[in-house]
Amino acid sequence: IPGPQGPSPMIAPFWDDLRIGSGNVFYYHDSDLHMFIVEWSHLQNDEDNYEETFQMMILDPIYYSTPTGDAEIIFQYKVINNTSAGYYPSNHGQYSSVGLEDQTGTIGLEYSFNNYYPTAAIQLENELALKFTTAGSIIQDPPIANFSNDSFDIVLLPDGTDTKYLEISNIGEANLVYNIIKDYDYPEDGSGGPDAYGYIWNDSDEINGPEYNWRDISAVGTEVTFTHNDIGTDLMPIGFDFIFYGDFYSEFRINPNGWIGFGNDNEEYNNLSLPHPSSPRPAVIPFWDDLDPLQGGNVSYYSTSDSLIVWFDDVIHFPGTYNGTYDFQVIIYENGNILYQYRTMDGTIDSATIGLQNEVGNVALQMVYNGNFVENEYAVFVERIIDWVTLDQTFGYIPSGESNIITIDINAEELNIGDFLCNLLITTNDPEASFITLPINLHIAINVPIISLSEDEFHFGNVLIGDEASDTLYVSNLGEVDLEITDITSGIDEYSVAPTSFILAQDEVQAVIVTFAPQEEQFYEDTLIIESNDPINSQYEVSLSGTGYELTGADDQLPLITKVDQNYPNPFNPETTISFSIADNAQHAQLEIFNIKGQKVKTLVNEQLEVGKYDVIWKGTDNSGRKVASGIYFYKFDTNDYHKINKMILLK
Repeated sequence: IPGPQGPSPMIAPFWDDLRIGSGNVFYYHDSDLHMFIVEWSHLQNDEDNYEETFQMMILDPIYYSTPTGDAEIIFQYKVINNTSAGYYPSNHGQYSSVGLEDQTGTIGLEYSFNNYYPTAAIQLENELALKFTTAGSIIQDPPIANFSNDSFDIVLLPDGTDTKYLEISNIGEANLVYNIIKDYDYPEDGSGGPDAYGYIWNDSDEINGPEYNWRDISAVGTEVTFTHNDIGTDLMPIGFDFIFYGDFYSEFRINPNGWIGFGNDNEEYNNLSLPHPSSPRPAVIPFWDDLDPLQGGNVSYYSTSDSLIVWFDDVIHFPGTYNGTYDFQVIIYENGNILYQYRTMDGTIDSATIGLQNEVGNVALQMVYNGNFVENEYAVFVERIIDWVTLDQTFGYIPSGESNIITIDINAEELNIGDFLCNLLITTNDPEASFITLPINLHIAINVPIISLSEDEFHFGNVLIGDEASDTLYVSNLGEVDLEITDITSGIDEYSVAPTSFILAQDEVQAVIVTFAPQEEQFYEDTLIIESNDPINSQYEVSLSGTGYELTGADDQLPLITKVDQNYPNPFNPETTISFSIADNAQHAQLEIFNIKGQKVKTLVNEQLEVGKYDVIWKGTDNSGRKVASGIYFYKFDTNDYHKINKMILLK
């Protein structure tokens, strides 16, 4: 879209090869809401019969005005399956087209064609709404995305949780649109998955794959016997609680047909694809075929406190059309990981099912079904990619001068000790930041120091020159080994700290005195840097600010210069203080607030003032008393001979 072959003019919420089936198409004029609605309800995609339920709403421009007078149009998708692919006539065309086209067929706006989308657009999904409007058709400078963090480094104890916040700001002019996808660090080449639970596999043929390392249990293993070549053993103790598809199992059985299970037996010798309710479940399936250890080979197992090994030792295929001798083992670990190892696989090897399946039989990870896969001295490692990052929003838009805050919840309840990585892949319509990778690094350990600070900023306010003000920073160790604070430094002499180094045992707290001693009449801003042996937060920063002033009389505290200070706090919510000084004879002073577009928002001061120091509070309202939106604002201070503009940020 646009294109000469399509109907023109056209509104296309989901142009694809659809069938009515048991569904219907409706239209309705809602006179109360002043809109015309067309709904495609419970239609079917002609490719695979999946449901498609969506609607289009045309808003009456008399009641919903736009700069051009064109009607606004909304597409809504209740159930959508954009799956049709291929080339007509074999597969009935490609993926859907979504967009608008004028009567000439030469001008149009395309949202998606053949599953391709513009930058920062999200894919069609259930409960998605799209709005087409000319309200933003005026020429604007592009949006400028600003991110509060370029990464997150987190240390947690096992089963720990944490919450972080990512602020995305738009300091440009046009609306900023963003989309966030979580990308966990797991192997992609020579691997498969994840399934719906998160299991993936990787093999020993890859550079970063598992190492083939046969576990010989011939001297310590327990050999099992079978009453029939399709009937498994009774349930036996594993030796530990094995977590598998979210459930814990303490017992297992061995079936002679090349799999181990944790529930009922399954006598099916004709292997099936996965998932399938007639396949073994819940089961770990290293080589499911019609095997016959009663006629050739042995099966044994060996259990320790952290692993269970089951060995099919030169077990033969049931004699017939397919024949072979198979030497392989499966190892399940206490942490939930699984390893298949194949030592010697002779004969027919392309008639088996290899994978794993949950207890219900609706979720599975399949490596192969009746195909070539295994080889000699070959290993396949199965692990779960755990979704330990939760975002409260994954897409949105931000008007000029405003910000959105994304809540990031970290949950280590299902993670083991070690290092984990989740990249946030952020796409935006900022041409200079169309694709951003923001890593979340998680370190889980029980034997590391963890630094914690009572404050991350100190504001000392106004302090007389020659005098000093102090405050206390409390440093704590939340870890289980000693926390070593090797150095605490400030960048300028006006700020000092004591002590500058110390050692804290677990749960100990140290009070650190931070002192501000101004030498001149000015605003002082600095950063306190705390260095420690915390493996993640090895360098912590605390912001410092304060203003020095000087006495001009016995009882007066008057400034020597006319000036305006940086507002405090900044960023702020719901209010901030702006301090300024009048040094000379009485002058006319004006203090005004402007938004990022240069529009005046509020006049705080506009009067003749005597010599002195003044504090003015802005509560984030305009001249009419209405609350203003979050974002970037500027305050302008003018006297007869002094002019200054400063920036501040309102966050909500």
